[in-house]
Amino acid sequence: MKAFHEGHPDVALELQVTRHPFSFIGDLDERQIEAGSSLKKKGTWRDRLLDYTGGNEHMRDQAMMGMIQAGKPLGIKFDYNCYIDRQPIDSQRMLLYAASHGKQEAYVSALSKRHFEHGSDGESASKRHTVLAAAAEAGLDYDDAAQFYDGDLLRSDVWKSYG
Repeated sequence: MKAFHEGHPDVALELQVTRHPFSFIGDLDERQIEAGSSLKKKGTWRDRLLDYTGGNEHMRDQAMMGMIQAGKPLGIKFDYNCYIDRQPIDSQRMLLYAASHGKQEAYVSALSKRHFEHGSDGESASKRHTVLAAAAEAGLDYDDAAQFYDGDLLRSDVWKSYG
């Protein structure tokens, strides 16, 4: 690679990413989910993947193996024992909070690693301790993040983005 760069100016590329809260089940709230949707019941990621395969365990297992294979070259070791609680509103609120402090990508990286790779350790984007640990890892002040988490700020923004 050295010979390639000799005599050539360095090239830099800066990407600015804006993430928005999302939901696989749209703007269904807890009441609507309880009234009839089987999608995204509470449980482990492994169990909830059955919602997307119509209860077909073989298809679920194939999907899991596909993700495992895709993650290997990137050093990602998926842990399907992660707890899922329908709409992770508070982790999505923290996404917006982190963005307002210029820490969005660091937060998403920390949260994703905890959620997708450490479910057997009790980590989940649906749990307060995971969200706050990811926020602190991203460089946000823990006490400020906890105060934000325990409040209601940006909750309506998250629900609005789902619609």
